[in-house]
Amino acid sequence: MVKVYIIAIVMFWADPTATPTNDSVEITHLHGLPLYFETVQGCSDHIDQNIDALKEYGMSVYPTAHTVKTIYCLQRERNIDNNEV
Repeated sequence: MVKVYIIAIVMFWADPTATPTNDSVEITHLHGLPLYFETVQGCSDHIDQNIDALKEYGMSVYPTAHTVKTIYCLQRERNIDNNEV
């Protein structure tokens, strides 16, 4: 297990009664490949370079949300398989 950074998108609903229990999505893959970062800076840079696509993805997962609330780089432990596709 190694510590890596992943991207999590947290959504916002204007009506609190419409907010589902799970209000966020973890980005696990990009173009079929695992997406994780060795540093928080690498993760942050990816968010900066892909902010519009990340927001669009969050809205596609939660179409009833009002907007994206925030996008985080979160540290997680992962079992990294260099042969993973």
